[in-house]
Amino acid sequence: MKRTVALAAGLLSGGLTFGIAAAEAPLDGKKLYDANCAKCHGVDGSADTPAGKAMKAHVLKDPKWVHVEPATVIHVVRENPKHKAVTEKVTDAELEAITAHIRELAGGSASPAPGATK
Repeated sequence: MKRTVALAAGLLSGGLTFGIAAAEAPLDGKKLYDANCAKCHGVDGSADTPAGKAMKAHVLKDPKWVHVEPATVIHVVRENPKHKAVTEKVTDAELEAITAHIRELAGGSASPAPGATK
C-alpha cells in the first residue's frame, strides 16, 4: 500500500511539474505564423498567394518590418477587419511570437532592435 501511494504521489508530482514546464515553453512564432498568417501573407512573407493578392496583404519580408514592435502588430491585427478570423484565435502573447517571426522574414533578428521599446 505504501508503495502504491508513493508511486501515485511521484507520478502526480512529476505530471504537475511537466504541466508547468510545458506551460512555460516559449511560443513558436513560425508555427503560429504558418497556421494563422501564411494563407494571406505567404510562408515566406511575400503575400504572393491568391488570398494575399485578393486582400492586398502587406509583404512582410520587406525590410521595413525588421524592427516592427509587438504592440504595433497587436494593434494592426486587432483593429483591421481583414484579420477578424485571426483575432478570434490568437492571444497577444502569440502575436508577440508571430512578430519575432515577421522580423526574421524581413531579414532581421527575432529580437527587437537595441533600445527599442514595446
